[in-house]
Amino acid sequence: MEAAGYGAKASPTVTSFAQPFPVDALLPANFERFCLYLLTILQPAAQVHLFGGQGHKQDGLDVEVRLADGGRQLYQCKRVKSFGPQKVREAMQAMPDFAQLKVLLMSKTASPAERKEIAQNESWQLWDCEDLSRKIRQQLPPIEQTKLVDIFFPGQRMALLGRPEEASPWQKPEEFFAPFAQPNSAFTHHWYLLGREQERQQLQQALDDPGCSAVLMMAPGGAGKTRLLKQVVEDYQHRHPDHRVRSEE
Repeated sequence: MEAAGYGAKASPTVTSFAQPFPVDALLPANFERFCLYLLTILQPAAQVHLFGGQGHKQDGLDVEVRLADGGRQLYQCKRVKSFGPQKVREAMQAMPDFAQLKVLLMSKTASPAERKEIAQNESWQLWDCEDLSRKIRQQLPPIEQTKLVDIFFPGQRMALLGRPEEASPWQKPEEFFAPFAQPNSAFTHHWYLLGREQERQQLQQALDDPGCSAVLMMAPGGAGKTRLLKQVVEDYQHRHPDHRVRSEE
């Protein structure tokens, strides 16, 4: 029928995962925790914590980030349906003025008037729901994207990320070694490692070599491979706090 000219070809159905994350559906306290989680992953070498909670005097501050170089960043979280330039101005005035960067985090889409108001101060930025969603999709590794969705938007992996609901095999080192780190167990890796200095140094050198793409550690069962690996991973994280280390089950 198309060849005979009986109507135009139907447009293909397009599935998109570009919608912003539904942060406006979170409770105000959970929106703060969402922002805390996101900032922790974006800046793994920094100390990130909530600046008090409901009932505390917060001085217009919700999340504080202390950088490794001693700098500080301050974040104010606003889970709101409407705000306006006057409230933006009030939020800026309430925040202490001792940080390198101050950011207003909003659960809604910022209006042009709100953007213009925040732009008058160079030390301030405004991240709305579109900005937050873009940072998640562009700056977070896939495993962290999945964990964030599982924590704050359970059951929405496919809707938000286009991924099935199956669990990922990748874990953080503390999760991977948790079964071996019980201090009161008869078998535990919680004890301090003695010996294996030569193997430990060889593994550290291999991990720091940019030309080395894979390292094999081979030994009979029960020889202490897991305990040595745990120590080498901890040493690497101490030397490279801004690197993300993951283990596979």
